[in-house]
Amino acid sequence: MRIAILVAIGLAVPLTAVAGTLVGSVVDATGAFIPKVKIRLVREDTRETVVRGEADSRGRFALREVAAGTYLALFASPGFREGTVDSVSVVADGERDLGAVRLDVGGCDAPGAICDDFGIVALNPPPPNQ
Repeated sequence: MRIAILVAIGLAVPLTAVAGTLVGSVVDATGAFIPKVKIRLVREDTRETVVRGEADSRGRFALREVAAGTYLALFASPGFREGTVDSVSVVADGERDLGAVRLDVGGCDAPGAICDDFGIVALNPPPPNQ
């Protein structure tokens, strides 16, 4: 009977970071922090949503392990218009600070608005007066 013995040879292979971190905060027009804002990162090249997150109770966020690339960052909170930041570049093993992202009052308060976490999906006009 032959027995095959495999020996692992310790080859040093450098690990290459392929992800970074995106940080910042979300504020209103007065500069007050907005808590629990929903955040979505969409790859600019494929238009695919690849990361979802949420600001903390003080309006700050840190999205970790974001694959290196260029994104559209979307920010949504009830009572505010959706905020966007275009061309957000995340580099491997780096941290990108978006600073304070401002959301303006407005959004899904329109009569007949059907909304999700990221704004108006459709508008159903109210029925006409009879």
